[in-house]
Amino acid sequence: MKQNKQKKSNSSKINLLAISKCPVGIASSYAAAAAIKAEAKKRGIAVKVEIQGISSKQNKFSQAEIKKSDLILITADIQVDTSKFPPEKCFFTPLQKVIYQPQKVFDEVEERVSKLRKIKKISASKIEEPEEGQKEELPLVENGWNTLKLSSFKENVYEGVRRIIPLIVGGGILISLAFLIDIGIEGPKLGETRPPAPWLKSIGTLAFSMVVPVLSAFISMSIAGTNGLASGLVAGLIANGNGDIYQKSMLNKIFRGLFSQNTTVQSGFLGGIAGGYLAGASVLFIDWVSRKIFKKEKKENAFFTMLIIPSLSILLVGTLMIIINIPLWLLAEAIGRGLITIYSNKLASVLVGVIIGLMMGFDLGGPINKIAYTLGITSINPVDPIYDHGVLMASVMAGGMVPPIGLALAIWLKKKKWSNEDLALAPTTFFLGGLFISEAAIPFAVRSPKKIIPATMLGGGLASGLSMLLKLSLKVPHGGIFVFPLVDFLWRTSGTSVIQTLTLKLIAIGTYGLIILLGGLLTAILCNYWIDPEEMKKKI
Repeated sequence: MKQNKQKKSNSSKINLLAISKCPVGIASSYAAAAAIKAEAKKRGIAVKVEIQGISSKQNKFSQAEIKKSDLILITADIQVDTSKFPPEKCFFTPLQKVIYQPQKVFDEVEERVSKLRKIKKISASKIEEPEEGQKEELPLVENGWNTLKLSSFKENVYEGVRRIIPLIVGGGILISLAFLIDIGIEGPKLGETRPPAPWLKSIGTLAFSMVVPVLSAFISMSIAGTNGLASGLVAGLIANGNGDIYQKSMLNKIFRGLFSQNTTVQSGFLGGIAGGYLAGASVLFIDWVSRKIFKKEKKENAFFTMLIIPSLSILLVGTLMIIINIPLWLLAEAIGRGLITIYSNKLASVLVGVIIGLMMGFDLGGPINKIAYTLGITSINPVDPIYDHGVLMASVMAGGMVPPIGLALAIWLKKKKWSNEDLALAPTTFFLGGLFISEAAIPFAVRSPKKIIPATMLGGGLASGLSMLLKLSLKVPHGGIFVFPLVDFLWRTSGTSVIQTLTLKLIAIGTYGLIILLGGLLTAILCNYWIDPEEMKKKI
């Protein structure tokens, strides 16, 4: 008991800053922030958490707060700009570790602060520069990654994906509204007939045309900083098939006019990711060469930043992308047609759907969940009809909505098995599940992950598998119940009348909601069967 008191006394002197940032910036950032605040309160640690969400930073740190802090806890699954922080103060850890194991993280935080104070002879309010010989004893980075580096593939791709979500959501909703206005109209005139459908479709399509260039640009920036923006955009535009660059290049002469005016060499997401990496690597390479040749730091001379690096990197990545975009285009076409083949095979499509649902229910907003979500996004692309089907996205959203909904149903079905806090939290959890925020299930999962996670996985697998079996389609990547009116059957063609078309549309929407409730019900039954009542009555 005495030892615990002493530990809390030491902890109370710690002045902690924390940054929470997830790939999408919608829910996990807030879940991690809540876990940090709760554990800090238990230990008497003063903490301020900066949440870097999808739209902006909340609770930004001042220079005075940074100087006064003992440690800056950076909990993220993607790269964070740490240029304003003293490197020795930065302590990195994954989001999921903070959410599921906050006690372990804070034990490491306290150990880190103790080591900092010992090595650098600092107090809680004053930091002295460590001696040269002591720097090696204290690693500046945990978990093997840092900002602006080439090898963090997952983090770099996530940075690009999180930036394109607003374009896909906004553009997808506008295009879907145009289709709803033109309901009952067949063929290519769908979405281009009744006002204001043509206007909505044009704006939505324009937003989608920027998805691949923006993806490529932010992947490049994640690798090489702001210098990577220009070359990343160029790489993305080439991957997107913009312009007549192939008709005017030497390649057209080499291949004897293969690229006609009607040929669009479009590698889509594959080209965007490859182009972003190529652009970032090109900037780093040119920067390295310029340092070697001129023996001068780039930042000391604006000539390199404003002229040499942009010009050479655009030229280099543009030339390389013209070449590699061709095999990537052929590969993308093959993948697209392969997916169509899978969708036409019931067994294969159901298997894919079940796997998607298992991934969505596994880590509830973590890396595996985000991989499945990213795959779903690739099924939305009105710029390329081969990829524009939305079947994977419907499966992903169904599997992701199940965990919170299932846990809320479990609480309502067996109220005596759950704590009063759980009963109060159930309506909010159900609502957040309806918004497609899988992370709402985390407060329950952390108390019994070995029993609740399998239940959420199986429920998600059921919903996603049924969605694929019935060929339900959704061409918007987020929104939950608010985008249900946009759900449709992939196989549905415009009916002979508006009434017939609307009937099929309503059946699709009702079916989609029903399979999500079935998945949630399976999760609820399994949770209530497997869990120990005493275990779930622990404090959240």
